[in-house]
Amino acid sequence: MKGLVYAGLVLNKTYFIVAGIVAAAGTALISWLGRVFGDPETSVVISMFMLGMQYVVIAIVEEYLARDFEKNIKSRFADYAMAGMSKAKFVATELLKNIISMVTAFALTVLMQLVFMAINPGMTSANRIYGLAVLAILTGVLDWMSMPLVVYLKSAEKAGMVIGLCLGFGVVLPLMAVFKMFDNVWIRLADFFSNGAAFLWVLGVGAAFYALFYWILLNRVRKGDVC
Repeated sequence: MKGLVYAGLVLNKTYFIVAGIVAAAGTALISWLGRVFGDPETSVVISMFMLGMQYVVIAIVEEYLARDFEKNIKSRFADYAMAGMSKAKFVATELLKNIISMVTAFALTVLMQLVFMAINPGMTSANRIYGLAVLAILTGVLDWMSMPLVVYLKSAEKAGMVIGLCLGFGVVLPLMAVFKMFDNVWIRLADFFSNGAAFLWVLGVGAAFYALFYWILLNRVRKGDVC
């Protein structure tokens, strides 16, 4: 199990390297913009650019998970791995890779935030770290939810498309329709997710989804023929 986790991370180290490069370059650029154009009128915009760059870093780090799973299924490596371990250990291996990647992505974005705050004091709050944790957890959960779909559809891209469509039409559009009835709702929502209470709420819900889709994936895979 440890060997599979290590191999999965090492074989996909390019994603981590690219994420590190993007994090360093993005932090340097946006920090410079903050120093040059950091007046009250533009500070909010620059801070939002920083958040967008941090999400890009999170997405890059976790991008490989479903693709690697698809590759292992199509090459029959997953069947070979399951010949020497139980289904529970096999699924736990994928779960551990997901969690390690999520924590790594979060650590990178926190480092970006600390550097940005050191160069541009007062432009953003330390509460942003709670928001970054929420983003990392949500991205990790969505990636984990796609794993059973990768088995069914035999494609990480199709699985991601299904998750995206369900999220867009089932969650985002209804919320946007509801939000139109309220003023400054996006600011209030950002404030909500940038505090400890929201983080604990998302952590609890995320853990429930991780457990649910662990059970779904465990019941989907089988020795000798993952698909």
